[in-house]
Amino acid sequence: MPTNTTNFSLIKPGQEEFYNVDVPNANMDTIDGVLKTLQDAISSGASEQDLKVLRDALATHLAEPSSHVYYADDTGTANAKIIAITPVVAYAKGLGISFTNKTENTGAVSLNVNGLGPIPILKSNGNPLSSGNLKTNSIYTVRFNGTSFILQGEGGEYGTATAADVIAGKTIGTEEGLKTGTIPNYSGISPGANGIPSNGGIYADRFEYDVLPPKSGYYDTASKVHQILTNLISSNIRAGVVIPEIGITGTLTAEQLGAFMAATGTVVANTSNNYTDGSGNNVQLGTVVVNVLNFKPTLVVLYNISDGIYTTIYHPLLAYGTNSTANINVSGLRGIKLMGIASVDATGFVMPVSVQGGTYRYFALKI
Repeated sequence: MPTNTTNFSLIKPGQEEFYNVDVPNANMDTIDGVLKTLQDAISSGASEQDLKVLRDALATHLAEPSSHVYYADDTGTANAKIIAITPVVAYAKGLGISFTNKTENTGAVSLNVNGLGPIPILKSNGNPLSSGNLKTNSIYTVRFNGTSFILQGEGGEYGTATAADVIAGKTIGTEEGLKTGTIPNYSGISPGANGIPSNGGIYADRFEYDVLPPKSGYYDTASKVHQILTNLISSNIRAGVVIPEIGITGTLTAEQLGAFMAATGTVVANTSNNYTDGSGNNVQLGTVVVNVLNFKPTLVVLYNISDGIYTTIYHPLLAYGTNSTANINVSGLRGIKLMGIASVDATGFVMPVSVQGGTYRYFALKI
């Protein structure tokens, strides 16, 4: 609030006003000193000439608008301020006016003094006022620069930051006044949030763990936290398993782990072919073809589902008679050589059986 001079109670704007109070206060003190001198001269019987000099000096000072800051209450609207100050008869460069704002503004503002016409109030950077710059019942000071009133103490330039660039809960000054940041602040979220165990968790369908916190700073949505997991590699993940979150497909096979591999199924002996037995003779037998395995079997057992007889057994260490290459035994026959039609590879096998057209159950093992 304004204060008053000691001798003649002239207005001295207070420190809370948006304005450099040192200049008008010095002016007010000058007026007060002149008036005190005049008072003392009258009391001591000064000459008429002395009094005229003092009166002329005071009149000159009062006639200079830039030497004063006039005060009045606003009686206008939100964006059209109106005040009445008797000494002001024209808009002169340097004219200073303080007023108590009646209504908070909602946009650009003008000031009309003594009906002399509305003059725009601008910020110090030349921009119009933004909504909410002038608060209700607050005192503001403006000075006329020849074309516009400039709001005093409004501040300097603003940067380019917006609410979207500021952490939520913090504020930033802008042309439109204070803005509250909108960037979500996830700082301080501790392990265990959202039900995740503090040291990770192993479940039937997933594994969860806490990523190391990143360094402090700004990250956009394309940023990632880099962490090295030395053993999370394809050769340590079961073959065929895909982890899409990290783009890894497993290559580890049961064979690499030294495990047994097995397969079973049914197949029909649709064809008949000639085979060579251990003595070199040709034998006409039914043929079973299985090519859906993902390993090369070392033991194959087939039996006829209709009679339950194990008709064929293959193992590379089997030998029938004195012929070490006759590794296939067909029920009721001599050993059959693994040659020609008969074969074993990484996808399955071709084996002779006793009955063409029969349905067989097979067991294939890799041991």
